[in-house]
Amino acid sequence: MNLKSINKRIINRKDVFYWQSERRISEAEAGEIWKDRHSAIKNSKLIKIVNSCLKEDECVSIDEFDNTKQESLGGINSNRVGRLKSGKEVIVRCHPMGVKNGYFYVESLVAQLLIDNNLPSYKTYAIHECENEHDCAFQVIEKLNGINVELFLKQNPKMEEKIVYEMGKTAAKINQIEVEGFGPFNNDLAKRGKLKGIFNSLYKSVVAGLDYDLNLLVRYNIITKQEAKSYKKIFSTNKVLLQREKAVLVHNDFIDWNSLTDGKAINGILDLDECVASDPIS
Repeated sequence: MNLKSINKRIINRKDVFYWQSERRISEAEAGEIWKDRHSAIKNSKLIKIVNSCLKEDECVSIDEFDNTKQESLGGINSNRVGRLKSGKEVIVRCHPMGVKNGYFYVESLVAQLLIDNNLPSYKTYAIHECENEHDCAFQVIEKLNGINVELFLKQNPKMEEKIVYEMGKTAAKINQIEVEGFGPFNNDLAKRGKLKGIFNSLYKSVVAGLDYDLNLLVRYNIITKQEAKSYKKIFSTNKVLLQREKAVLVHNDFIDWNSLTDGKAINGILDLDECVASDPIS
């Protein structure tokens, strides 16, 4: 597996509309990367790396990965619960060994933006980018209180209508936050504290992965080449429908396992690895 080549492709969001489905890696590479993302990273080594970033309040323990815990649901990262010397509980979100993340700075900036707008998200204590094949990228974040919505609704199915309504209200509040640019955010700018989408128009952000997606649909015989041309024409001849002067923040993966609840409202917004500057309708 050529990690140098993979890392160059996997952190590039300039030609994707939705990162998880349009990363420029093969199915075989994806399978190899994510198959052992939990077992490949030992907690003893992780504590040492984490403490190279956490100088004042060191990490004293990290729980073994448990796929039954709510922190483990739905994530492409390996999420571990840790404790700092102060007694504070944190989540260490580990990317697969040797693979760069390229979006942790964006996620942290967006999480703080949510907090600044009175929405329930997490504080970030440290970010580390992968330096070599024996290293892992990670983010140390605040552990929020609340029950994962997916688990809560399994235990309280009669509450589904209320909680789904609360999720809609929360999404609407997220979509009221105006941001610069369109599409995925620039992680290099986020390192310097600036949040800006990498495209200058909504249209460009929407069609960024269009050729890739259409080619994939043709490859798997879901549509024909002629149909692919027709779909592409629909986009190119209707640009006016994809015009917007100002973008708003879109979570882009606001689903039950990426949110927490106290049974009354949504009290935790998690997993911002797909967040973009876009139109609320997306």
